[in-house]
Amino acid sequence: MLRPVVFRSAMAAAALACAATVAAAVPNQREWNSAKQAETLANGVTLRFVEAGTADGPPLLLIHGFTDTSRSWSTLAPLLSRYRLIIPDLRGHGGSDKPECCYAIGNLAYDLKLLLDSRKIERVHVVGHSLGSIVAQRLAADHPERVQGLVLIGSTSLPAVSRGDWLWTNIMALRDPIDPKSPFISEWISVATPADPDLLAAVRPETVATPINVWRSIAPELAMSSTGRLAGEIKAPTLILWGDKDSAFGPGAQEELRRVLPQARFTAFAGQGHNLHWERPDAVAAAITAFLR
Repeated sequence: MLRPVVFRSAMAAAALACAATVAAAVPNQREWNSAKQAETLANGVTLRFVEAGTADGPPLLLIHGFTDTSRSWSTLAPLLSRYRLIIPDLRGHGGSDKPECCYAIGNLAYDLKLLLDSRKIERVHVVGHSLGSIVAQRLAADHPERVQGLVLIGSTSLPAVSRGDWLWTNIMALRDPIDPKSPFISEWISVATPADPDLLAAVRPETVATPINVWRSIAPELAMSSTGRLAGEIKAPTLILWGDKDSAFGPGAQEELRRVLPQARFTAFAGQGHNLHWERPDAVAAAITAFLR
């Protein structure tokens, strides 16, 4: 009679040990915002973030784009659950603090360094999309000892905005409340090929909830930012993923990015757009996993 008891105890211990390795399941669209944790950083800024995946897996930081939130990664994250996923809302976005200032790329990157400090993560893989890829480059350049691998999706090393261009003009024309059905917002969150309709439905209201002062604070920073001058400080192995229908950062931007990061691997996805991780999460997850391994 003792052996079944011992067997059940051993099974229970194994189950508990296994459970201890799981941080959390990746939340679905309905659960996403309620799954966010809050962390007040050493600089006084509070960031909201989702932590999911495997608690003892390799840490992986996912950085969203301009006016997106951590939800931007909600369809990709389940495919990366072998990692310990840290998925923040950047300052000014989502549930994170939205101070009057400061929104330089260096500020956004330093927030993330402090978040890693608070989560006691010394080394991390980093994946960034659009603005997030620019922040990721700055984080890797400023703190090379912290970034183990770097993946840039829909990225550039050139200034991402020009004064007077389509994006600049539309941002400066914004008025409260921002119209979620305006042609500008519809174009801003558009995809080149179909993406998860639940994700797209949730993205629109979160985009227009971004305060106008945040739009207008980050736009000039993107106009001045040129991460190419920092490329020599990036020591992490780097993967560049790009959709050849990317209307934000076209072939010229990719040529320059590859020039300043000559050791980076480069993969182009035919027929895909700027929001590559929304359009092809399966292929993007496979590329990231293969590279980081």
